[in-house]
Amino acid sequence: MFPILGKQGRGLLPMIAAVALAAAACSSSSGTASPAASATLVPTGPAATIQPGNSDNGPALGSAAADLANLTSYKFKMTVAGGDFGQTLSLLGVADATGTAPVNVTGTIFTNPAKADIKIASIHIVEIDGYDYMDAGLGGFVKTQMTDKGWADAVSPGTMFTSSIDASASANFLKVESGTKNGVSADHYQASSGAFDEQASILGINGATWSGDVWIAADGGYPVSVAVIAKSADNSVAYEMTFDLSNINDSANSVVAPTNVVGA
Repeated sequence: MFPILGKQGRGLLPMIAAVALAAAACSSSSGTASPAASATLVPTGPAATIQPGNSDNGPALGSAAADLANLTSYKFKMTVAGGDFGQTLSLLGVADATGTAPVNVTGTIFTNPAKADIKIASIHIVEIDGYDYMDAGLGGFVKTQMTDKGWADAVSPGTMFTSSIDASASANFLKVESGTKNGVSADHYQASSGAFDEQASILGINGATWSGDVWIAADGGYPVSVAVIAKSADNSVAYEMTFDLSNINDSANSVVAPTNVVGA
């Protein structure tokens, strides 16, 4: 349903372009990120149990995002701040580019047939039957034909997971415990030192302290809970991406096409 993108923010472009046209309130800006110093990582979980020689580590994260496609449906709650996402949404007046105001994202996703209902702060997106519907505060939804990736793909858990935890980062996650997370039997993986050096460099985040925690479902291999956070020396949030899944394969999950369509 939701193809995985390479880096955070690239998949946002179709969504942002559509919102900008609908709201007529967006102006663009650009800049070049300066190289970052090596990131510092402080574990937030049971760090004492991390064993450098643990063979059950990073590779388990490699297919986690893709394994979301094997679910029938699920709900999620997400917070995002900083990075390309925060800068892009700041153009819409939704978030602050410094990352001090995390954006809340919630949604329901179905994988087959593909459909989604997602809210990004005040923006509401519904994808169903080959159409995108977006309400950007104009009193109703704007309906357009879906082409390739839909708008919801940009903030789907699979996309955000891969954007924040790429191949280089996932190789530096180690299993620290097993238990239950969000009602699902899962394994807890935690980032080791240097896991986010590449991410910090790409985003131009200098001297931040990073932490990364991922819970992978024991049955199915998909991410149940993810938290990647970078804090500056003054303890402000330089980058944040967290999400939690719930209502997995719940028969009560539902996505329906909006009826209040502008110009329909």
